[in-house]
Amino acid sequence: MNFFNPFAVKDFSQVNRPLFFSGTPVGYQEMSNQKLMPMNYLLVSALNTYAGYYKNDLQVELPTGSGNITDLQTVAQEISKRLVSSFQKDEMGQRPVNDYFTIYRDDPNFKDLVLFYEYFHGDTARGVGASHQTGWTGVVAELINRISQTKKEKKQSLIEETVPA
Repeated sequence: MNFFNPFAVKDFSQVNRPLFFSGTPVGYQEMSNQKLMPMNYLLVSALNTYAGYYKNDLQVELPTGSGNITDLQTVAQEISKRLVSSFQKDEMGQRPVNDYFTIYRDDPNFKDLVLFYEYFHGDTARGVGASHQTGWTGVVAELINRISQTKKEKKQSLIEETVPA
């Protein structure tokens, strides 16, 4: 089973288990992805912590079955990029978080409005629930900063490697 999708690592705690809300069965996506953002953020944080300790001594395959071996910081960076991509415009000018709401793509008054939803659909990154939340969704700002900082550090490292001492 693949838990790594274009937008995040999906929650797998409820896979193949029926969910009930007030005695009524509900879909997997509606209930489990309230944890999508916090779970992924904590995963990124843990990977960064381990990456700080292990450096390049611990390598993993990303994605599984690809043969591409990388360090934990790169894995954390990839998950971060996937989470942030939910809020970025695609080639059509549509943000995955806004899904089918064309007003956010077509209307000049709304095209730069980025909504922070209560939770997200695990497969499409469509925002679900209240659209004025800043709780866990607010960690996207920190992930953007981490991505930027890591790029700067890698660029600086490359410069230092090429400049003779």
